[in-house]
Amino acid sequence: ILKGPCNYIIWFHEIKLDYMETGLIQFLGEQDPMDGIEVFNATNTKEQKEIIKQNAKIGKLILSSVCDEIKAELTDIDSAQLMLKRLSRHKVKGKNMAYWINGLGSIKTNKEEGIYDVIKRLEATFEYMEEEKYFLKEDDKMKYLHNAIPKSYIRRFTYEEKDTFETIAKKIKSDLNKTALYEGWKSKEKYDHDDPMEIDMVGKFKNNNADNNTKYNNNKIKNNNYNN
Repeated sequence: ILKGPCNYIIWFHEIKLDYMETGLIQFLGEQDPMDGIEVFNATNTKEQKEIIKQNAKIGKLILSSVCDEIKAELTDIDSAQLMLKRLSRHKVKGKNMAYWINGLGSIKTNKEEGIYDVIKRLEATFEYMEEEKYFLKEDDKMKYLHNAIPKSYIRRFTYEEKDTFETIAKKIKSDLNKTALYEGWKSKEKYDHDDPMEIDMVGKFKNNNADNNTKYNNNKIKNNNYNN
């Protein structure tokens, strides 16, 4: 659940993954698919009706993944893309390289069932650093990965020269999914983080599908004059 700057990075990372998995990645682009479309208009084309449907789906996803206080910031917005733009105010800004390095050093677990969560945190942090123009070498990313998870686990994997953080992370997640299946672990989205984070920019995202009281109001016409 998005609570503010403390966990915006991992929250947005998970939202983007959900967009890609559901095929709605277009709503993350520069152009708002809802521009010029009135929600209730008898002349809407089949394509426009599909966009409205997708917009409502993403709107529900966003509203179900933020705390009540932040949800109140979105009551006047019908466009899913504009929701994301408004939520970007919770983005961590103006931090130097030392801030990110300290944060990466605090991401770790000593339990196998906590590894999936740690991988997601590393992925989200590396991605965000690159957006802020702070780049790490692949060797450095691999070092943070090795320091973040139990040595007894990482040594199971054989490395090839072409391997990167991304390819190793993919192998680890695949292995963890199999282990969870065979050993009856709780689902990867609900792995508990077992080491307290000492930095405020990385938090825990949990996709709360249990909020049955959340309703997405798609009965208004999108306000094209909204200022972010």
